[in-house]
This record gives sequence, C-alpha cells and structure tokens, in this order.
Amino acid sequence: MFFIEDENFILDKDKEFIEKEIFENQNFPFYFQPYQTTFDNKPVFVHQILKRPEKRKPDEIFNSPYSEPFISILNSFCSKNNIKYNEILRCAINISFWNETQKCDVHWDHKYPHCQLLICLNDTDPNSETVILDDDKKTELLKIKPKKYKGIYFENKPHYHYYPRSGYRSMLVYTFR
Repeated sequence: MFFIEDENFILDKDKEFIEKEIFENQNFPFYFQPYQTTFDNKPVFVHQILKRPEKRKPDEIFNSPYSEPFISILNSFCSKNNIKYNEILRCAINISFWNETQKCDVHWDHKYPHCQLLICLNDTDPNSETVILDDDKKTELLKIKPKKYKGIYFENKPHYHYYPRSGYRSMLVYTFR
C-alpha cells in the first residue's frame, strides 16, 4: 500500500486562511448532514468545496467561494510529495463529534479507484484516530493519530475513524485521481 504522512506542507498563508476564515469567522458555512457515510445515521457538519461527481451537475465545478485556498493546500501536499493528479473528485471539511458511538462505519469514499488525502485542521482528541484497512476490511494496515495540519495520503482503501470523546474533529478531505 502506498501511504504518506506529512506534518509540514501547508503554507503559512493557507494556515492563516484556516485559522481566520474557518475557525474565527462566524460566517463560514457548515451544514448539518444526518449521515457521515452512506446513511449510517451518524451526523456530521460539512462544508462542501467540491461535491462528489455523481452528486454535481455536469457544468458545476466548485460549491464554495473558498475553493482557491483549498486547491493551494492540495497542490502544496502533492508538490512536496511528488504526487500528480488529473482530477479532484471531492473536497470537503467534515466536522465530527461524539455521538454515542465509538467510530464511523468502515467505508471507501468512492466505488472506483481514487487517492485520498485527509488533513486534520484542529487540535483534537488524540484517540480520534483514522484506521486504514486491507481490501477485505479485516486487517488493520495503519492507525494514524490526528495532529493539527498533518496530512495522510493513501490509495483506495477502506477506512474509518474514531469519534472524539470531547470537542470536535475537523478534517479536510480530498479524493482525486
């Protein structure tokens, strides 16, 4: 499995955007979604930057006026780690929180081949780890502790995460090919 963990790729201007626009700006829009994975009944707040291809109109590109800094963050990671992409499939910020269940359902973000980049945007419960599994969903390949501004890149693997016992977990999610 190809995997990269990087804690030092976000440019200062993009960190400033994250802090000022997302966390300090009370007008940054997040929307309630009653499920995190396909109808799992585990709520999450989402800011959709780019909807999944199957959920957007043919002429629709970005769903957020804030798309430029998010493209910059993806490009910084890819440039530093020598990753090339042709198409961004999805980009969103997911804010999850304790909901009386230990973890989200095991899932793939798409049913077709893709790469994934998860970036933790806040200091959160260190036990709200991301777990990457083998294709049979039986063997744990990696367990990654969240850390502010850490990026986790992996290719097309089932995964899940533990919910924070306190506070919230803010993850910037990209899928691309």
